[in-house]
Amino acid sequence: SDDFETAKFQAQRTLFYFDYQVWGCQKEIIPSYDKIIVGADLLAFDKGLDMALLRLSSNPPPDFRPYYAGWNLTTHPSNATYCIQHPLGDPKNMSKSSIILQKVDINQISGFQENNFTRNNHWQVKYWQVGSTNVGSSGSPLFDNTDHILGCLTGGGSACNRKAPDYFYRLDNVWKYYLVDSTKQLKCWLDPNDTGLNILDGYDPYEDMGIHRVSYVDKNSVLV
Repeated sequence: SDDFETAKFQAQRTLFYFDYQVWGCQKEIIPSYDKIIVGADLLAFDKGLDMALLRLSSNPPPDFRPYYAGWNLTTHPSNATYCIQHPLGDPKNMSKSSIILQKVDINQISGFQENNFTRNNHWQVKYWQVGSTNVGSSGSPLFDNTDHILGCLTGGGSACNRKAPDYFYRLDNVWKYYLVDSTKQLKCWLDPNDTGLNILDGYDPYEDMGIHRVSYVDKNSVLV
């Protein structure tokens, strides 16, 4: 479709930054230009599900410190959840909630009614008790209390000074919503051997190497 080809074109020209984080409260930095991967292949995409799966054009090397997050297809997740994201383009942030997730039809929510999303496809985080999301957080993963992805952010009303709901597509629903079309599902890519696993733990390929970033460049190009 035209939507798939457009997303494919964008994926091929996307820059993927790694290790964009700081210790403490320093936010005035820019991503490291020596930790970038250029381009990715679009494997699956569906606008109604608000889902896309990309495969990077190359594997991240050890000094990028990648972590391959695991996932959980449960329909009854734990109360405690958290989201890792880059709101407003800032370094890595985290928001946390211990409120029970609710299954919702996002098309019934004000602000989403004209997007024609797939019905009953979202988790609602009522509000964050620690931190928040913001503009630029869309697509960020929602984790359970054992560090497995439950879905990814579509949008919501959360902001730094505002407690409001956020909405994440449900991984359990997106997983194989379209059974026969590999370009519209995750299962055939993430479980190609049809193991039937509902939970997969994350993986750090360089866990024992102990490589950490020791300096950053701020937005004035000063090494800190």
